[in-house]
Amino acid sequence: MTRDLFLVSKGVYTTELPGANGIVLPDRFALAQNQPNPFGTSTRIRFELPIKSRVKLEVFDLQGRRVKVLADRDFEAGYQSVAWDRRDRFGSAAAPGVYLCRMTAGTFQDQKKMTLLPR
Repeated sequence: MTRDLFLVSKGVYTTELPGANGIVLPDRFALAQNQPNPFGTSTRIRFELPIKSRVKLEVFDLQGRRVKVLADRDFEAGYQSVAWDRRDRFGSAAAPGVYLCRMTAGTFQDQKKMTLLPR
């Protein structure tokens, strides 16, 4: 795969050319902002894996308490996503507020804020 970066105005744009097998893989680990955000009933968390990896996706409240483990398993390399239906680890609806989604894959770790709206 060939990847070219272009700096245009105030943005950075990339173009990707697929490798011999036609599949374009990410060149780095990344956690994207959940969509939609803020959300009411459910949201999707997207992430990128350059290689097959064990990924742990967890949701925490702002006091640092783990609310839910969304994933703790192996994922293939590529562009992946997991949904959160606002349920906590006990199956109850989480309270409206700000939460953190933390992704861990090997030595990579990142987190994003998510805002849960009242129903």
